[in-house]
Amino acid sequence: MKATVQEYQAIGITKVADGEYRAILQANPVVVTREGMDGKTVTEHEVDIYKTGIIYVASEAKAQAYLEANFDAVVAELASEETKQEAATAGERAQENLDATDYKIVKCAELGLDVETTYPGLKAQRAAWRELVNAAR
Repeated sequence: MKATVQEYQAIGITKVADGEYRAILQANPVVVTREGMDGKTVTEHEVDIYKTGIIYVASEAKAQAYLEANFDAVVAELASEETKQEAATAGERAQENLDATDYKIVKCAELGLDVETTYPGLKAQRAAWRELVNAAR
């Protein structure tokens, strides 16, 4: 979520089940111009769509009132969830990088080679990747 609280707009409330609702918000509007299939220029508006967690209230009107009264807190919760997701994704990529370079460490150990001499910067890079993995946990 790169938008500020003021950039979010509530666009609706959806019923999940009796007494359970979700708010739908949009943010980060962007105007995109592209070439259509017919060769003509097409202008489109893109936005990021966010769904809140379940709001447990008796009616859609009460869900709307809850959203209006707690809008900043709802947006903060969405931002927190997105930050956690970004950290998890970065951690997964870092783990993949660690896995992909494990053989270099093993190779150096087997051959009695100095890792830093054979693969300059690898130790520092792997340490940084480990920090990302640990932060994602």
